[in-house]
Amino acid sequence: MEALSNHLRMISLPGVAMVLCAVIILFYFIPNRLRLPVCLAAMVLILTLGRLVDLGSIASLSKIASGPMFVCVGLAAALQHGPRRKIPFSALMWPMLGIYSFICVLQLLDRDFAIILRFQWLLLTVSALLVVRTIVDEQNLKRIALSLFIGFTISCLVTLAALVIDPAAAFPGGFGRFKPFGANPNQVSIIYSVTAPAAAYLILRSRGGLVRMLCIGILCIALLQSLLTVSRSSMLILFIGMLPIIMELCRRPILVICSILVIGLVSATVMMKLSELSFHHVDKGIGSRTSKTTRMFPLIEQRPLFGLTTSTQTKLQSEDTNAHNAYVQMLYFGGLVFAIPSFLLFIYSHFSAWKIWSIRRSISVDPLFMGILCAFSFAIFLHGLINNIIHYPTYTWAFMNVLLGMFFCSMYTECYARNNKKCSVSC
Repeated sequence: MEALSNHLRMISLPGVAMVLCAVIILFYFIPNRLRLPVCLAAMVLILTLGRLVDLGSIASLSKIASGPMFVCVGLAAALQHGPRRKIPFSALMWPMLGIYSFICVLQLLDRDFAIILRFQWLLLTVSALLVVRTIVDEQNLKRIALSLFIGFTISCLVTLAALVIDPAAAFPGGFGRFKPFGANPNQVSIIYSVTAPAAAYLILRSRGGLVRMLCIGILCIALLQSLLTVSRSSMLILFIGMLPIIMELCRRPILVICSILVIGLVSATVMMKLSELSFHHVDKGIGSRTSKTTRMFPLIEQRPLFGLTTSTQTKLQSEDTNAHNAYVQMLYFGGLVFAIPSFLLFIYSHFSAWKIWSIRRSISVDPLFMGILCAFSFAIFLHGLINNIIHYPTYTWAFMNVLLGMFFCSMYTECYARNNKKCSVSC
């Protein structure tokens, strides 16, 4: 609750009320067909602004507004006209587990803060569920992806502004890790790792020359900032997301050469100052993260079945209880009772993504586009081994985790449970 109090102290309640009124008015007057795309793009931007701590009251207001933004996304999806996709029971497990998670935090020392956080996670899962229900054809799927891409692009430009306005502040302590407006590089770098593959896809598929030029610029900006963060997890996600693009480019040697030249130019610009760059965090390797993960097991052994449900002298958040592993964190949070169904659901959703990837060329969607979505799903799975933000409701990465998981579970159910020979996104 202390963190929430700090945010409330930095903003005035009348200001919050005015912003909420403005959001409601804008939501009402936005045309129905544009409401969901606008809300999705705004959600990405607001969640990003909440990570830029040096923005002061803007960051605090964005933190508080992240929950209401999930409400706006869910309402926009529910009010959208048209048919709806049938949702399988496996997709309903996300909000059901979200409801159960309230029981796990009722006796914690920071119970009020924990309840707010779990409520925000529940809003995230419900809004993702409502968005998945609107995906009834390829056009709807690509429109949602484009909306998220626009939000990520604007976020990239916002963080780039930190480099343009005050380069010294963007590199505290000298030329080292890029920390736009005080953001944690490992957290903000996810934005660039998602933006780059999406921009590369539009470069390959867009017919207009102007759109291609804009996407090339966005790709360069995303790659530049990703390199400046010197984040290993970001590089992993970026590499996995770009794999389908690389496979596609192998069929186009001219584009391969042009891409190498562009990426080489961006990389050379950064590497010119490598002699000044501080890599002290890289020298630690994965040892520090592994030690933080392993020290959680004695705590888990104290409450193996129900986790924090039976704890009365523990806080939800502290540096000593950060496992840097989403799956170990689930075990610590809710014990085996919570972790087993959560992990099985996670495995099933990624198994569904793998099965859809294996038949991507027979689906009525661009195989490259579907391949990138599957790649992001696998990247989320691997990223969970070294970070727990995939289950934290103040990150767009967590929203993508649930959204892609529900979508692939839904597609797998329709394509295989009914023994359909030809799989389709259509409901």
